Amino acid sequence: MDNYRLGIFYGLGAYLLWGVLPIYWKLLQHVEAMEILANRFLWSAVFVFLLLLATGKLNIFILNCNKKLHTF
Repeated sequence: MDNYRLGIFYGLGAYLLWGVLPIYWKLLQHVEAMEILANRFLWSAVFVFLLLLATGKLNIFILNCNKKLHTF
């Protein structure tokens, strides 16, 4: 797919989200803000873990975290 078509695709996706998100937020009115925040944090961590696992970079991430922990 060339850049022009990709740009059109991303633009249409953004407009679609712009129209659908107000309905989504309306459905979440009864949910506490802290619960939404906790869910976003949890599912972001799961997604990043799976992404690191799928790309084979989980070991590099763990090694870098260990190095940074020992420098403090």
